[in-house]
Amino acid sequence: KIIAEDKSRDTIENAKYTMEICKKLKYKKPILVTSACHMKRAIMSFRKIGIDVLPVPANFRTWKNKKYSWESYLPGNFGDANTAIHEYLGLLLYKFAY
Repeated sequence: KIIAEDKSRDTIENAKYTMEICKKLKYKKPILVTSACHMKRAIMSFRKIGIDVLPVPANFRTWKNKKYSWESYLPGNFGDANTAIHEYLGLLLYKFAY
């Protein structure tokens, strides 16, 4: 059965609300599906709350046979950099705040 928690505003809240769902439904080890780049922070958050999850990363960002050049680092490629920066800052924040 697939259950999506939809009340949370961030990963820590997602873990807290998921804990409530797991207790109610007596789930011991839920499957955690999230993007591959977000998985490390998600696992860290869920473990902090006390949930042992089975991680299943999705949405891998790979480029088969992509050739990199100096143009790869121009502004048109900031979307990927923004995602990476967001996750690294999130990891840093969670490490100190929680």
